[in-house]
Amino acid sequence: MADLPIPGKDEIYVLQLELEEIQEYHERSKGKWNENNAPDSHVALLEYEVELKSALICLEDARIAHSIAQAIYLDAPVIGQIENEEYQSQQDRNYALQIESHGEISEIQTSAKKIENNNFGDEIEAALSLSPEEIAHDSMKPSSSGLAMNDSLKHFNLDIAYSSVQYALHQQELLHKLFLRRYVCVACTEIISPGGIISVNCINSHFFCIICLKNLFLLSISDETIFPPKCCGSSISFALIKSHLTENEERRFLDAQLEYSSVNRIYCSRTDCGRFIVRKDLAKDRARCSVCNHETCIHCKGPSHLGECPDDKALKSLISLASQNKWIRCYQCWAMIERLQGCYHMT
Repeated sequence: MADLPIPGKDEIYVLQLELEEIQEYHERSKGKWNENNAPDSHVALLEYEVELKSALICLEDARIAHSIAQAIYLDAPVIGQIENEEYQSQQDRNYALQIESHGEISEIQTSAKKIENNNFGDEIEAALSLSPEEIAHDSMKPSSSGLAMNDSLKHFNLDIAYSSVQYALHQQELLHKLFLRRYVCVACTEIISPGGIISVNCINSHFFCIICLKNLFLLSISDETIFPPKCCGSSISFALIKSHLTENEERRFLDAQLEYSSVNRIYCSRTDCGRFIVRKDLAKDRARCSVCNHETCIHCKGPSHLGECPDDKALKSLISLASQNKWIRCYQCWAMIERLQGCYHMT
């Protein structure tokens, strides 16, 4: 019996080439734009990269499954013959024991039992004949058993003494479930289909479902300790989740990014407001809140006040320097003046 061909080799090679081209594009585009404000073409390419990786994993698993199934298919006649011989030996032993016990022969069935394989060979051959396109299509269908590949492997114990046919039938079931690959969200541990999962490109190749990744980004807006969101120590690109956020959620995240990246932050001094004041709203020694229009002193961070702020360190240094050089201040504009000639009288 000739070996059945294992499909998918050419398709895997094509997908690998496309992923290499995308990786080269990422290397060339480093530093060309802000990671959290990437162009739409870059976001689309990231999503396409995730789809390519999912398809590649599916095809590689399918090749392994075909290899296992082919071995089972070729050995099925031998397995059946061994089972028939084992059954015949058991029948002969029962026959001998009955003669020894009762001295007479009852009507028993002595013919060898034919192993019913439930069209096992036909099913394996049908699975082996699937094209890569059919494999990819089947991988998107929901599992009738509701179990993922990991679940089937978890309950598969090689230490159990299966008979040859039982082992073959179990391999048939495992082969079927290999085509129904699902992904596990690292946050909620739910099993998710490829269309609802996002790869965050961390060192451990973790996956997040869309809901968990969105919640992580929204939670980081109000918790600076987890901003920016990370996985395995690497920052997660905002471009991966941007298309799943509303305009208001996107604006809130970008505002938080601006706030947390500021060095000398100023917040509205009104206790019932407390909003972050961006640098464009600063004017001399005052900062105006864009929400409530309340003014805050940029030095003491309290409500705006008249005159010099005692917490103005730069002004304190200037006054100390003026005292050493005997400078005086103008009574109108309060600017420091150095006397070059004339008396100290000022009008």
